[in-house]
Amino acid sequence: MSSEDGGEATKKRKEHGSTATDTDGRKTKHHRMQLYRSVWELEPIFKGWLKPVAGNETKAFSRCCNVQMVSEITVLKNHAKGTKHMEKGVCHFGGFAERLYTEMIKSFTDANVPLKNIVGFASDGCNTMMGKNNSVSSRLKNDLPGITVQRCICHSLHLCASAACKQLPRMCEDLARDVYGYFKNSAKRVAQLKEFQEFCHVEPHKLLKPSQTHWLSLHQVVKRMCTQWDALRLFFTDQWLEARLNAAENIFNALNNESLRLYFYFLDWVLPKFTGLNKHFQSEKVVITTLRNKMCETYKDLLLSFMDRDYVLHNNIARIDPTDTARTLPLNAMYLGVSVMQRLNTTQQLPPAAVTDFRMRCQMFVKVACQEIQKRFNFDDPILTQIECLSPAIAIDAHSRALYPSLFPLMQTVPRILDMNDTDRVQAIDDEWRKMPLMNLPASSKEMDVDAFWYNALQMKDLGGEQVFKHLASFVLDVLVFPHSNASCERVFSKVNLLKTKPRNRLITDTLNGLMHTSECVKIAGGCSKFTPTETMLRSMTASNLYEKKGPSTSAAPDASVTDSDSEPEVEFNY
Repeated sequence: MSSEDGGEATKKRKEHGSTATDTDGRKTKHHRMQLYRSVWELEPIFKGWLKPVAGNETKAFSRCCNVQMVSEITVLKNHAKGTKHMEKGVCHFGGFAERLYTEMIKSFTDANVPLKNIVGFASDGCNTMMGKNNSVSSRLKNDLPGITVQRCICHSLHLCASAACKQLPRMCEDLARDVYGYFKNSAKRVAQLKEFQEFCHVEPHKLLKPSQTHWLSLHQVVKRMCTQWDALRLFFTDQWLEARLNAAENIFNALNNESLRLYFYFLDWVLPKFTGLNKHFQSEKVVITTLRNKMCETYKDLLLSFMDRDYVLHNNIARIDPTDTARTLPLNAMYLGVSVMQRLNTTQQLPPAAVTDFRMRCQMFVKVACQEIQKRFNFDDPILTQIECLSPAIAIDAHSRALYPSLFPLMQTVPRILDMNDTDRVQAIDDEWRKMPLMNLPASSKEMDVDAFWYNALQMKDLGGEQVFKHLASFVLDVLVFPHSNASCERVFSKVNLLKTKPRNRLITDTLNGLMHTSECVKIAGGCSKFTPTETMLRSMTASNLYEKKGPSTSAAPDASVTDSDSEPEVEFNY
C-alpha cells in the first residue's frame, strides 16, 4: 500500500471512528460520526422535512426550520421534538398539518358524524393549526366553507402576558425560582422561615414555583412573594450571615433591591387582568357571548394606564395604535397600581434614574401586552360582534332593540347553521326575536346562564300548547356551540397524566378510556358521594364483560366433582 493510500485510510478512521494511541501508550477511541441514511426519510417522524446536505454525508438539513445539523439519529429525533420545529409546521403525528387534518376527518367518519355538522373549530395559534397556508384551519376553510375558526383565547392571553414579561428584568423570574429552590427539599429551612413569618405577622404559607404550562400560576407566585417579602428578607439576612452560602447571598442581595420589589408590586397589579380573564374563559359554561365585551374591557383598561383618556374612549377600539407616542402619557403620569404608588412615596432608596428606568420598563410591558392583544384578537370579528345580543339581559330588554332590531346580520355570518335561502325559517326566527321583549318575561331571567335561558325559552308554550320560540331558540342553541377555547381538551390531557403514571404505565387505551368516562359520569352526578350506579352498570361488572379471554385454556380438565357454580373462569388481565 502506498503512503497516500495509508494517509487516506487514516483520515477516514479519524472521521468515522477508530482506535488511536495517546502519548502515554493508552488506547483511546474517537467518537464515531454517523453518516446520513436516505432510509430515514421514510420514517414518519422525519418524513417530509429531512433531506441530506450535498457534499457532506455527516450533515442533515431541515426543510421546515432551514437549518443544518449533525446526521446522528439522536440529534435528529431531539430536533423533531423541539418546540420551534413543532411551531414551524410539524404536528405530533410526525408529519405535516395534512396528516393531522386527515386523522381528524377520519375520526369523524369512523364515528359516523356527518361533516356538515362541523360548524366551528378552535385551537392554539401555532402554525400547524392556524397558519395562513398549509395548516389544519386553512384546509377546514377550503373543504368546509363557512366554518367558524377561533384561536383559543386562553392560549392567546397567556402568550400576551409572556411576551410582555420579557420587557422586565430577568431577575424577577430568577428570584422567584431561587427562593422556591432554596426551600424545596429542606424541611429545616421551612421551619426556620416559619419563625420569621410569625415575627412579621404574615401567614405561614409555602413558596410557590413558577410554571410555564400552568397559565394561572404566575400571579399566585408573585402575590406570595409580595406578602412574604419582609419575612424572606429577614430570613436570608440570617442565612447570609450564618450559613454564608452563595445561593443565600444572591437571594439576600435581590431581596434588598428596591427596584426589584417595585416590579413585583407592579406584576401583582397587572397580572390579574390576564389571569382573571383567562380563568373566566376556561369555564365550561357558555361564555362566547361575553368574549368580545370582556376583551374590550381589559384592552381599554390596559390602554388607559399609559395613553390619553380621550383618545382611548372616543376612537374605534380596533383602530387605536398602542405605539402612538403622541398619545402616550408622561412617565410620571402612568398608572401602575396603588402598591407601586405607595412604595414610591415612602421609599427614598431609589435614585431618580432607577425610578425612570422602572417606569419605562413598565410602560413597555403594558405597550407590548396591548400590541400582542391587538395582533391575536380580532375586535371586528362579525360573529363575536353580533353574538353579544344573545345574552339574556339584551334579548328580553326592549331598549336594546335600538341596537339589535333584527337577527339578520347574525344569521348571515353562520351559513353552516342556517340556510339563508330558507326564507320561511329566517323570517320565523326574526319574528320571534322581535316578539321576545313583548312577552314580559321575569326580570330574574337576565341573571340566568345563556344556554339555560334559551333552553327554557325552547320549552315555553302558549295556551294552545304551541312552542312560542321554537325557531329562535333552536337557532340560538345551535349558535352557542361555537368554541372559544380548548381549555377542556387541556384538562383531559392533565387527567390522562394523573391516571397513567409511572407505576401504571402499562394501562391499555381501552382501560384508560373507561377510567376517563367513569370520571366524567361521577362528575355529572355531583361527585362520588352522590353517584348511584344503575342496575345495568352493576350487571356489567362481570369478568366476561370486563376482560377478554385469549385462546382456549391449556390447563388440565377440572375435577368432575367440582360443579360449574364452583369453578372460576380463567381470565387474562390486560393492563
